[in-house]
Amino acid sequence: MLTIVMRPTAAILWAVFGLSHLLRHPKPLDLIFKTVLPAALPVLALCTLIDSLYYLRPTCALWNFFNFNVLKGGSAHFGVHPWYWYFLEGLPSVLTIQILPIVLGLLSPLRPTLLPLLASAVYVLAHTLLPHKEQRFLLPIIPLLCIYAGPFFAARKASPWRRVLLYTMLAVNAAIALYCGLRHQVGPYHAADSVLTLAAKKGGNASVAALMPCYTIPGHSYFHDGVDKIRMLDCSPSLDTSVPNKEMTADEADKFHKNPRNWVDRHWNEVRWHTYVLMFEKTYLQLADWFRRFHYTVCDRVFHADIPISDRQDRHIVVLCKT
Repeated sequence: MLTIVMRPTAAILWAVFGLSHLLRHPKPLDLIFKTVLPAALPVLALCTLIDSLYYLRPTCALWNFFNFNVLKGGSAHFGVHPWYWYFLEGLPSVLTIQILPIVLGLLSPLRPTLLPLLASAVYVLAHTLLPHKEQRFLLPIIPLLCIYAGPFFAARKASPWRRVLLYTMLAVNAAIALYCGLRHQVGPYHAADSVLTLAAKKGGNASVAALMPCYTIPGHSYFHDGVDKIRMLDCSPSLDTSVPNKEMTADEADKFHKNPRNWVDRHWNEVRWHTYVLMFEKTYLQLADWFRRFHYTVCDRVFHADIPISDRQDRHIVVLCKT
């Protein structure tokens, strides 16, 4: 129950395993009323109580999660992907070369129970029905699927190809980890480090305006006391379905990237007092004359990624300082 409270979608996996255990148990009613409910209800009640105290009204976070993401389709606010996305991009990108021994292991006579595979399949199919999809949603099923790679390697202890494949898997995963950890999309952290270094040299109170896509830069937990205030574009989804005009329900980031100059003109009083402004370079080039007019200069330019993953991103991030 703790895993479900922390991540409600874990209920999909536990539903499959739990139902299988229930069908095989000699006393299913005893299992439900003497084991499952006594373990689950106190946790659910405590979490509901804590959430209600925090929100100052009766509420259940699990229901809110289900209602917003499933019943109301609220996850679409964060991006929409086609139904086949997990099969053509999601699973291949998180499993990489492990796909080969997993598939071959499923064909092995030493293959273990198919229950983990069934749970993984139900989990993926359930997420396929939701409009918003991400690789990170698949992380819980990686250990379940990698179970099937074991029989493949166990049946080929004497084969030279076993060692070749093991070393290949190690090399590929190490290369991906090093590239993604040290180079790909490192710009936000390098820009944040640059701000902290500049602020420490300058002294006094520092504030940052990040005119970038949602959740690009780290927050106060990264800056700590080095920055007093951080202004990010608000990406909170609009829940007002009564507004017919799509523009009225667009989040702040959408409005900014649709017309950066118009947005800055309308919100300049919110931006101008910040000591540092962060932007992707392509966006800055559209606003360079504006910021120069108000005495902002480029004090750093940091690398972000070789291949930007969005048309709102660029290969570099610029750090503007108010002079």
